[in-house]
Amino acid sequence: MKTERLLLICTAAILFNGLVLGQASNTTLISHWDQDSCYQMEIMGNHLYFSPGINELRILDLSDPTNAAEVGSVDSVGTVYELLHFGEYLYLISTNSDCPDHPSEGSIANLYVFDATAGSNLMLMDSIEFYDCNGSGCVPGPVEISDSTLFFSQSLAMGWIIYAIGAQNPSEPFQYDIDSNFTFLADPYWINDNYMYITWDDLKVYDVSDPTSIDSVGGWIPDSTGMVLNIAFFYSNYAYVNDWNDPRDTIQVVNISDPENLEQVGLWVVEYDYIDFNSKGDYIYVITRDSGVRIFDASIPSSPIEVGYFDPGIDFPIGDSKPELKFSDDHIFLSALNEGIYVFRNDLAVGIDPISGKMPSSFRFKQNYPNPFNPTTTISYDLAVASDVTLTIY
Repeated sequence: MKTERLLLICTAAILFNGLVLGQASNTTLISHWDQDSCYQMEIMGNHLYFSPGINELRILDLSDPTNAAEVGSVDSVGTVYELLHFGEYLYLISTNSDCPDHPSEGSIANLYVFDATAGSNLMLMDSIEFYDCNGSGCVPGPVEISDSTLFFSQSLAMGWIIYAIGAQNPSEPFQYDIDSNFTFLADPYWINDNYMYITWDDLKVYDVSDPTSIDSVGGWIPDSTGMVLNIAFFYSNYAYVNDWNDPRDTIQVVNISDPENLEQVGLWVVEYDYIDFNSKGDYIYVITRDSGVRIFDASIPSSPIEVGYFDPGIDFPIGDSKPELKFSDDHIFLSALNEGIYVFRNDLAVGIDPISGKMPSSFRFKQNYPNPFNPTTTISYDLAVASDVTLTIY
Protein backbone atom coordinates (compact mmCIF):
# COMPACT_ATOMS: atom_id res chain seq x y z
CA MET A 1 0.00 0.00 0.00
CA LYS A 2 1.55 3.36 -0.92
CA THR A 3 2.17 6.08 1.61
CA GLU A 4 -0.65 8.63 1.74
CA ARG A 5 -0.48 12.31 2.54
CA LEU A 6 -3.43 14.27 3.88
CA LEU A 7 -3.59 18.04 3.40
CA LEU A 8 -5.59 19.53 6.24
CA ILE A 9 -6.73 23.09 5.64
CA CYS A 10 -7.98 24.59 8.87
CA THR A 11 -11.14 26.68 8.96
CA ALA A 12 -9.53 30.03 9.68
CA ALA A 13 -9.63 33.66 8.64
CA ILE A 14 -7.01 34.46 6.02
CA LEU A 15 -5.14 37.75 6.25
CA PHE A 16 -4.21 39.19 2.84
CA ASN A 17 -2.81 42.68 2.33
CA GLY A 18 -4.21 43.71 5.70
CA LEU A 19 -7.77 42.54 4.90
CA VAL A 20 -9.59 39.57 6.37
CA LEU A 21 -10.78 37.60 3.36
CA GLY A 22 -12.98 35.00 5.01
CA GLN A 23 -12.73 31.26 5.41
CA ALA A 24 -11.75 28.29 3.29
CA SER A 25 -11.83 24.51 3.29
CA ASN A 26 -9.93 22.45 0.69
CA THR A 27 -9.25 25.67 -1.21
CA THR A 28 -6.36 28.12 -1.35
CA LEU A 29 -6.69 31.86 -1.94
CA ILE A 30 -4.31 32.89 -4.73
CA SER A 31 -4.99 36.62 -5.00
CA HIS A 32 -7.60 39.36 -4.75
CA TRP A 33 -7.74 41.99 -7.51
CA ASP A 34 -9.68 44.84 -5.94
CA GLN A 35 -8.75 47.82 -8.10
CA ASP A 36 -12.23 48.00 -9.63
CA SER A 37 -15.66 46.40 -9.70
CA CYS A 38 -16.37 43.36 -11.87
CA TYR A 39 -19.88 42.70 -13.21
CA GLN A 40 -19.32 40.53 -16.28
CA MET A 41 -16.22 38.56 -17.18
CA GLU A 42 -14.85 36.03 -19.64
CA ILE A 43 -11.48 34.27 -19.88
CA MET A 44 -9.70 33.43 -23.12
CA GLY A 45 -6.18 32.02 -22.88
CA ASN A 46 -4.10 34.17 -20.54
CA HIS A 47 -6.49 37.13 -20.62
CA LEU A 48 -9.51 38.02 -18.55
CA TYR A 49 -12.05 40.47 -20.00
CA PHE A 50 -14.44 42.21 -17.62
CA SER A 51 -16.80 45.12 -17.26
CA PRO A 52 -16.24 47.48 -14.30
CA GLY A 53 -19.56 49.19 -14.90
CA ILE A 54 -20.80 51.52 -17.60
CA ASN A 55 -19.34 51.97 -21.10
CA GLU A 56 -16.05 50.11 -20.72
CA LEU A 57 -14.40 46.71 -21.13
CA ARG A 58 -11.08 46.05 -19.38
CA ILE A 59 -8.43 43.40 -19.96
CA LEU A 60 -6.18 41.65 -17.41
CA ASP A 61 -3.10 39.55 -18.18
CA LEU A 62 -3.31 36.28 -16.21
CA SER A 63 0.17 34.96 -17.00
CA ASP A 64 0.83 35.31 -13.26
CA PRO A 65 -2.54 34.82 -11.49
CA THR A 66 -0.99 35.98 -8.20
CA ASN A 67 -0.35 39.39 -9.72
CA ALA A 68 -2.83 40.06 -12.55
CA ALA A 69 -1.98 43.21 -14.49
CA GLU A 70 -4.31 45.43 -16.51
CA VAL A 71 -3.05 45.51 -20.10
CA GLY A 72 -5.83 47.13 -22.13
CA SER A 73 -9.37 48.44 -22.37
CA VAL A 74 -12.15 49.13 -24.87
CA ASP A 75 -14.29 52.25 -24.51
CA SER A 76 -17.74 53.22 -25.81
CA VAL A 77 -19.29 49.75 -25.69
CA GLY A 78 -22.33 50.76 -23.63
CA THR A 79 -23.44 48.98 -20.46
CA VAL A 80 -22.26 45.37 -20.80
CA TYR A 81 -25.04 42.80 -20.36
CA GLU A 82 -23.22 39.64 -21.43
CA LEU A 83 -19.70 38.50 -22.33
CA LEU A 84 -18.95 35.13 -23.88
CA HIS A 85 -16.49 33.63 -26.31
CA PHE A 86 -16.82 31.26 -29.22
CA GLY A 87 -13.58 29.99 -30.77
CA GLU A 88 -11.18 32.92 -31.06
CA TYR A 89 -13.95 35.52 -30.92
CA LEU A 90 -15.31 37.49 -27.99
CA TYR A 91 -19.01 38.41 -28.11
CA LEU A 92 -20.25 41.40 -26.13
CA ILE A 93 -23.92 42.32 -25.77
CA SER A 94 -24.62 45.77 -24.37
CA THR A 95 -27.27 48.48 -24.22
CA ASN A 96 -27.11 52.26 -24.17
CA SER A 97 -29.06 52.18 -20.90
CA ASP A 98 -27.36 52.61 -17.52
CA CYS A 99 -29.34 49.59 -16.32
CA PRO A 100 -29.40 46.85 -19.00
CA ASP A 101 -31.89 44.72 -17.08
CA HIS A 102 -34.44 47.56 -17.02
CA PRO A 103 -33.76 49.78 -20.04
CA SER A 104 -35.89 52.80 -20.70
CA GLU A 105 -37.99 53.36 -23.81
CA GLY A 106 -35.78 54.01 -26.81
CA SER A 107 -32.86 51.92 -25.48
CA ILE A 108 -30.83 50.11 -28.12
CA ALA A 109 -28.93 46.84 -27.69
CA ASN A 110 -25.90 45.85 -29.75
CA LEU A 111 -23.94 42.67 -30.36
CA TYR A 112 -20.22 43.36 -30.81
CA VAL A 113 -17.88 40.73 -32.26
CA PHE A 114 -14.17 41.07 -31.42
CA ASP A 115 -11.26 39.04 -32.74
CA ALA A 116 -9.35 38.17 -29.54
CA THR A 117 -6.43 36.39 -31.19
CA ALA A 118 -4.04 39.09 -30.01
CA GLY A 119 -5.30 38.89 -26.42
CA SER A 120 -4.95 42.42 -25.11
CA ASN A 121 -5.52 44.04 -28.50
CA LEU A 122 -9.14 43.35 -29.40
CA MET A 123 -10.11 43.96 -33.01
CA LEU A 124 -13.75 44.88 -33.68
CA MET A 125 -15.01 42.68 -36.53
CA ASP A 126 -18.69 43.59 -36.61
CA SER A 127 -21.59 45.01 -34.61
CA ILE A 128 -25.30 44.27 -34.93
CA GLU A 129 -28.17 46.29 -33.49
CA PHE A 130 -30.68 43.65 -32.50
CA TYR A 131 -33.44 45.53 -30.78
CA ASP A 132 -34.81 48.98 -30.22
CA CYS A 133 -36.86 49.09 -27.05
CA ASN A 134 -40.08 50.93 -27.84
CA GLY A 135 -42.09 50.01 -24.77
CA SER A 136 -42.02 48.81 -21.18
CA GLY A 137 -40.87 45.33 -20.20
CA CYS A 138 -38.25 45.23 -22.97
CA VAL A 139 -34.96 43.75 -21.68
CA PRO A 140 -32.20 41.48 -23.02
CA GLY A 141 -32.98 37.82 -22.45
CA PRO A 142 -30.91 34.62 -22.31
CA VAL A 143 -27.75 34.32 -24.40
CA GLU A 144 -26.85 30.73 -25.37
CA ILE A 145 -24.44 29.01 -27.78
CA SER A 146 -24.94 25.77 -29.69
CA ASP A 147 -22.24 24.09 -31.77
CA SER A 148 -22.51 26.62 -34.59
CA THR A 149 -25.04 29.26 -33.57
CA LEU A 150 -25.26 32.09 -31.07
CA PHE A 151 -28.81 32.50 -29.74
CA PHE A 152 -29.82 35.69 -27.97
CA SER A 153 -33.12 37.26 -27.22
CA GLN A 154 -35.29 40.19 -26.31
CA SER A 155 -37.62 39.70 -23.38
CA LEU A 156 -41.04 41.32 -23.56
CA ALA A 157 -43.87 41.20 -21.06
CA MET A 158 -45.30 38.23 -22.99
CA GLY A 159 -42.13 36.16 -23.54
CA TRP A 160 -38.93 36.00 -25.61
CA ILE A 161 -38.16 37.04 -29.17
CA ILE A 162 -35.33 34.77 -30.29
CA TYR A 163 -32.47 35.80 -32.58
CA ALA A 164 -29.89 33.41 -34.02
CA ILE A 165 -26.52 34.39 -35.43
CA GLY A 166 -24.57 31.90 -37.54
CA ALA A 167 -21.02 31.27 -36.40
CA GLN A 168 -19.46 29.36 -39.28
CA ASN A 169 -17.54 32.57 -39.87
CA PRO A 170 -17.82 34.49 -36.57
CA SER A 171 -16.14 37.57 -38.01
CA GLU A 172 -19.08 37.96 -40.39
CA PRO A 173 -22.16 36.86 -38.40
CA PHE A 174 -25.49 36.64 -40.13
CA GLN A 175 -28.98 36.37 -38.68
CA TYR A 176 -31.01 33.25 -39.33
CA ASP A 177 -34.69 33.44 -40.16
CA ILE A 178 -35.83 31.24 -37.32
CA ASP A 179 -38.82 28.97 -37.71
CA SER A 180 -41.85 31.22 -37.13
CA ASN A 181 -43.00 28.99 -34.25
CA PHE A 182 -39.86 29.92 -32.35
CA THR A 183 -39.37 33.54 -33.26
CA PHE A 184 -41.54 34.26 -30.24
CA LEU A 185 -41.53 32.04 -27.13
CA ALA A 186 -43.72 32.46 -24.08
CA ASP A 187 -41.44 30.37 -21.83
CA PRO A 188 -37.76 30.51 -20.73
CA TYR A 189 -35.23 28.52 -22.73
CA TRP A 190 -31.72 27.06 -22.41
CA ILE A 191 -29.37 25.49 -24.93
CA ASN A 192 -27.00 22.56 -24.39
CA ASP A 193 -25.04 21.23 -27.37
CA ASN A 194 -27.51 21.37 -30.30
CA TYR A 195 -30.68 21.12 -28.22
CA MET A 196 -32.97 23.83 -26.86
CA TYR A 197 -34.73 23.10 -23.56
CA ILE A 198 -37.94 25.03 -22.88
CA THR A 199 -39.52 24.95 -19.45
CA TRP A 200 -42.70 25.82 -17.67
CA ASP A 201 -44.72 23.04 -16.05
CA ASP A 202 -42.79 20.48 -18.10
CA LEU A 203 -39.50 20.26 -20.00
CA LYS A 204 -39.56 20.22 -23.82
CA VAL A 205 -36.55 19.47 -26.02
CA TYR A 206 -35.97 20.74 -29.57
CA ASP A 207 -33.20 20.08 -32.06
CA VAL A 208 -31.74 23.49 -33.07
CA SER A 209 -28.82 22.26 -35.16
CA ASP A 210 -30.62 23.93 -38.07
CA PRO A 211 -32.28 27.12 -36.73
CA THR A 212 -34.39 27.43 -39.87
CA SER A 213 -36.07 24.10 -39.10
CA ILE A 214 -36.43 23.46 -35.36
CA ASP A 215 -37.87 20.05 -34.51
CA SER A 216 -39.36 18.69 -31.29
CA VAL A 217 -37.53 15.55 -30.15
CA GLY A 218 -38.69 14.79 -26.61
CA GLY A 219 -39.62 16.01 -23.16
CA TRP A 220 -40.04 15.28 -19.48
CA ILE A 221 -42.96 15.75 -17.09
CA PRO A 222 -42.13 15.89 -13.34
CA ASP A 223 -44.00 13.68 -10.91
CA SER A 224 -45.13 16.69 -8.85
CA THR A 225 -47.80 19.01 -10.19
CA GLY A 226 -47.93 22.79 -9.90
CA MET A 227 -44.20 23.25 -10.48
CA VAL A 228 -42.73 26.10 -12.53
CA LEU A 229 -39.53 24.57 -13.87
CA ASN A 230 -36.19 26.31 -14.31
CA ILE A 231 -32.90 24.75 -15.47
CA ALA A 232 -30.31 25.82 -12.89
CA PHE A 233 -27.41 24.46 -14.98
CA PHE A 234 -26.12 21.57 -17.09
CA TYR A 235 -23.35 19.19 -15.99
CA SER A 236 -22.05 16.40 -18.18
CA ASN A 237 -25.14 14.55 -19.45
CA TYR A 238 -27.43 15.94 -16.79
CA ALA A 239 -29.77 18.91 -16.37
CA TYR A 240 -30.33 20.20 -12.84
CA VAL A 241 -33.91 21.46 -12.71
CA ASN A 242 -35.44 23.43 -9.86
CA ASP A 243 -38.85 24.91 -9.10
CA TRP A 244 -39.24 28.68 -9.29
CA ASN A 245 -41.77 28.39 -6.47
CA ASP A 246 -39.41 26.50 -4.14
CA PRO A 247 -35.89 26.62 -5.59
CA ARG A 248 -33.92 25.44 -2.54
CA ASP A 249 -35.51 22.03 -2.03
CA THR A 250 -36.39 20.74 -5.47
CA ILE A 251 -33.30 20.43 -7.66
CA GLN A 252 -34.18 17.41 -9.74
CA VAL A 253 -31.37 15.68 -11.63
CA VAL A 254 -32.47 14.68 -15.13
CA ASN A 255 -30.40 12.47 -17.42
CA ILE A 256 -30.33 14.12 -20.88
CA SER A 257 -27.82 11.78 -22.57
CA ASP A 258 -30.68 10.73 -24.86
CA PRO A 259 -32.67 13.94 -25.56
CA GLU A 260 -35.56 11.86 -26.88
CA ASN A 261 -35.90 9.95 -23.60
CA LEU A 262 -35.24 12.14 -20.57
CA GLU A 263 -35.18 10.43 -17.18
CA GLN A 264 -35.08 11.79 -13.64
CA VAL A 265 -32.29 10.03 -11.72
CA GLY A 266 -31.99 11.93 -8.45
CA LEU A 267 -32.99 14.75 -6.12
CA TRP A 268 -30.33 17.14 -4.81
CA VAL A 269 -31.06 19.33 -1.79
CA VAL A 270 -28.75 22.36 -1.62
CA GLU A 271 -28.83 23.80 1.88
CA TYR A 272 -27.83 27.29 0.77
CA ASP A 273 -29.42 30.38 -0.72
CA TYR A 274 -27.75 29.84 -4.10
CA ILE A 275 -27.27 32.35 -6.89
CA ASP A 276 -25.53 30.48 -9.69
CA PHE A 277 -23.72 27.27 -10.61
CA ASN A 278 -20.70 26.29 -12.68
CA SER A 279 -18.68 23.12 -13.10
CA LYS A 280 -15.26 21.82 -14.06
CA GLY A 281 -14.00 18.26 -14.01
CA ASP A 282 -15.75 16.25 -11.29
CA TYR A 283 -16.80 19.33 -9.32
CA ILE A 284 -19.84 21.58 -9.22
CA TYR A 285 -19.34 25.08 -7.81
CA VAL A 286 -22.30 26.81 -6.19
CA ILE A 287 -22.21 30.59 -5.64
CA THR A 288 -24.35 31.39 -2.62
CA ARG A 289 -25.89 34.60 -1.35
CA ASP A 290 -24.09 34.66 2.00
CA SER A 291 -21.94 31.50 2.30
CA GLY A 292 -19.33 32.01 -0.41
CA VAL A 293 -18.64 29.37 -3.07
CA ARG A 294 -19.50 25.81 -2.05
CA ILE A 295 -17.77 22.93 -3.85
CA PHE A 296 -19.51 19.62 -4.51
CA ASP A 297 -18.00 16.37 -5.78
CA ALA A 298 -20.22 15.28 -8.69
CA SER A 299 -18.53 11.94 -9.40
CA ILE A 300 -22.04 10.58 -8.86
CA PRO A 301 -24.04 13.29 -10.70
CA SER A 302 -27.36 12.24 -9.19
CA SER A 303 -26.17 13.02 -5.65
CA PRO A 304 -23.35 15.59 -5.38
CA ILE A 305 -21.51 15.74 -2.04
CA GLU A 306 -20.11 18.94 -0.52
CA VAL A 307 -16.33 18.69 -0.12
CA GLY A 308 -15.06 22.25 0.28
CA TYR A 309 -15.74 25.95 0.11
CA PHE A 310 -14.23 29.40 -0.31
CA ASP A 311 -15.98 32.18 1.59
CA PRO A 312 -14.68 35.76 1.14
CA GLY A 313 -17.17 36.97 3.73
CA ILE A 314 -19.43 38.83 1.29
CA ASP A 315 -23.22 39.00 1.39
CA PHE A 316 -24.18 39.45 -2.25
CA PRO A 317 -27.19 41.75 -2.70
CA ILE A 318 -30.47 40.61 -4.19
CA GLY A 319 -30.71 42.28 -7.58
CA ASP A 320 -30.12 41.99 -11.31
CA SER A 321 -26.30 41.84 -11.15
CA LYS A 322 -24.91 38.58 -9.86
CA PRO A 323 -21.43 37.14 -9.26
CA GLU A 324 -20.07 34.45 -11.56
CA LEU A 325 -17.25 31.91 -11.82
CA LYS A 326 -14.75 31.29 -14.60
CA PHE A 327 -11.87 28.81 -14.84
CA SER A 328 -8.32 28.97 -16.17
CA ASP A 329 -6.15 25.88 -15.67
CA ASP A 330 -6.24 25.12 -11.92
CA HIS A 331 -7.43 28.59 -10.95
CA ILE A 332 -10.99 29.71 -10.23
CA PHE A 333 -12.01 33.34 -10.73
CA LEU A 334 -14.93 34.78 -8.77
CA SER A 335 -16.36 38.09 -9.97
CA ALA A 336 -17.47 39.64 -6.69
CA LEU A 337 -19.23 42.72 -8.09
CA ASN A 338 -18.06 45.77 -6.11
CA GLU A 339 -15.40 43.66 -4.35
CA GLY A 340 -13.45 42.98 -7.56
CA ILE A 341 -12.09 39.54 -8.50
CA TYR A 342 -10.99 36.72 -6.18
CA VAL A 343 -8.68 33.99 -7.48
CA PHE A 344 -8.60 30.69 -5.61
CA ARG A 345 -7.83 27.03 -6.21
CA ASN A 346 -9.71 23.82 -5.48
CA ASP A 347 -6.95 21.78 -3.82
CA LEU A 348 -8.97 18.59 -4.21
CA ALA A 349 -8.95 18.98 -7.99
CA VAL A 350 -5.17 19.42 -8.02
CA GLY A 351 -4.80 15.93 -6.53
CA ILE A 352 -2.23 14.19 -4.34
CA ASP A 353 1.29 13.66 -5.63
CA PRO A 354 2.33 9.99 -5.67
CA ILE A 355 5.11 9.11 -3.23
CA SER A 356 7.71 6.67 -4.47
CA GLY A 357 9.55 4.17 -2.25
CA LYS A 358 9.07 0.81 -0.59
CA MET A 359 5.70 -0.50 0.45
CA PRO A 360 5.02 0.25 4.16
CA SER A 361 5.17 -2.84 6.39
CA SER A 362 3.11 -1.36 9.22
CA PHE A 363 0.94 1.58 10.19
CA ARG A 364 2.88 4.75 10.94
CA PHE A 365 1.62 8.24 11.85
CA LYS A 366 4.07 11.07 11.18
CA GLN A 367 4.54 14.53 12.63
CA ASN A 368 2.51 17.19 10.81
CA TYR A 369 4.29 20.14 9.22
CA PRO A 370 4.46 23.08 9.43
CA ASN A 371 3.65 23.26 13.11
CA PRO A 372 1.88 24.67 15.08
CA PHE A 373 0.29 27.98 13.98
CA ASN A 374 -0.26 28.05 10.23
CA PRO A 375 -3.39 28.22 8.03
CA THR A 376 -2.48 24.85 6.48
CA THR A 377 -0.70 21.75 7.71
CA THR A 378 0.24 18.42 6.09
CA ILE A 379 -0.24 15.12 7.93
CA SER A 380 1.45 12.01 6.53
CA TYR A 381 0.79 8.38 7.44
CA ASP A 382 1.63 4.89 6.16
CA LEU A 383 -0.83 2.04 5.65
CA ALA A 384 0.31 -1.53 5.13
CA VAL A 385 -3.11 -2.57 3.83
CA ALA A 386 -6.11 -0.74 2.47
CA SER A 387 -8.07 0.64 5.44
CA ASP A 388 -10.57 3.30 6.42
CA VAL A 389 -8.91 6.19 8.24
CA THR A 390 -10.51 8.43 10.86
CA LEU A 391 -8.68 11.61 11.85
CA THR A 392 -9.78 13.22 15.13
CA ILE A 393 -8.58 16.72 16.01
CA TYR A 394 -8.80 18.11 19.55
